[in-house]
Amino acid sequence: MEVVGEASNGAEAIKQAKNLYPDLIIMDISMPVLDGLNAAEIVKKHHPETRILLFSMHNVPELIERAKHLGLNGYVPKEEGVPSLLDAVNAVRHNQTYFPD
Repeated sequence: MEVVGEASNGAEAIKQAKNLYPDLIIMDISMPVLDGLNAAEIVKKHHPETRILLFSMHNVPELIERAKHLGLNGYVPKEEGVPSLLDAVNAVRHNQTYFPD
């Protein structure tokens, strides 16, 4: 794996996705300018092949359901830590989804 870009807000994430065409985006929900769910929705609309994994401090069933509804590939609460994030990345790279139970 190679990190090809970083963004500090949702609008930047959309711009980076447009310019870099990443295979996978790991995005937080709580970001300035445009939150991660809205940014992910826009990225998915323009680049449906891009896999998006949310890594968030918000472990809220409604947000997880919205992520599923938007066709995102996974959701990892930050409280689960890096091992779960790595498991999620591996699952998503193998065309699987990764959501909390």
